[in-house]
Formats: sequence, C-alpha cells, structure tokens
Amino acid sequence: MSTTTGLPFAAAQVRLNMFSETTAEVKVMLYSIEHWQYDAAASVLKMLSFLGKKIYRKSSTMLLAKCTELTQRKPIQEAYKLGAELDEIAQLRKDLDLLKQPVSETCL
Repeated sequence: MSTTTGLPFAAAQVRLNMFSETTAEVKVMLYSIEHWQYDAAASVLKMLSFLGKKIYRKSSTMLLAKCTELTQRKPIQEAYKLGAELDEIAQLRKDLDLLKQPVSETCL
C-alpha cells in the first residue's frame, strides 16, 4: 500500500473510531462532510482542526463566564454564608486554573 492511498484510508479509520467512541453531540458535528473531508477524501487534520476550533470557542466562552461569575459576586450580609461563599470562590479559581487562567490574589 502506498503512502498516498494509505492516508485517506487511515483518516477514514480515525473518523470511524471517533464515531464509535464519541458523544452524540460530536457525531452530529462530524456528520457534515465539510468538517472532515478535504479534496473529497477523509482528512484527520481537517477533523482535528474542526474539533480544536470547537474546543477553543467553548473554552473562551467558559473563561468569560467564569471570570464574570468571579468578579460579579454579590457581597454577603450574613456570617453563616461565608463558608459557602469561600467554597464557591475556591471552585471558580480551580476552574480558571484548569482553563490556564490563574487568578491572582490582588484580583480578589
């Protein structure tokens, strides 16, 4: 098997594996051929590029939402709510760390 004929086959295999092991949401996204084909052949690079853009958009949206949630906190009036508030802030900081956007102490 030559490299030229092997690559489209390998790309088709990757697409089949992705379809068999992924969520219904990703299956719907990859159903359209413009998301996984290049020059009328299956393309792993095209699939990864498409999924990478989706992940980036989702991460950017999540980052904005988490930052807004952290900076728009309402002041607490009752002392008994302090523990829950600190837990929520700690969780938001962990979420932002996972998005590679750590929060400095001065920001809080």
